Amino acid sequence: MRNTAIDALRCRKLPTTELDEALTVPALQDPAEWNELDYGRARPIAWAALNALPEDRRVLVELAYINGESRLALSRRFGVPVGTIKTWLRRALESARTQCIAATQAIDGMAA
Repeated sequence: MRNTAIDALRCRKLPTTELDEALTVPALQDPAEWNELDYGRARPIAWAALNALPEDRRVLVELAYINGESRLALSRRFGVPVGTIKTWLRRALESARTQCIAATQAIDGMAA
């Protein structure tokens, strides 16, 4: 059954509009620009976003993404269902992302 479903998905003609559109975007001229990320600037922004989370959510994110603890192990540790762990992680990451975006926009606004 699984293989039949996979074969059916493979046989579908996938729309290529997005791929065709992506191919029209000009390439960067200087390969050094490709991986240009200012880690010195990004690290304090990321730490501030993590520290802005409630303590239990920050610990959850650290256990999941830094220590690599499984969702099942986290659900046992926190005494909640796995689905709740997934929701907490998603919300914590969304909050951290929002904090990071706001911080970079504030920095960019000061530079302008």
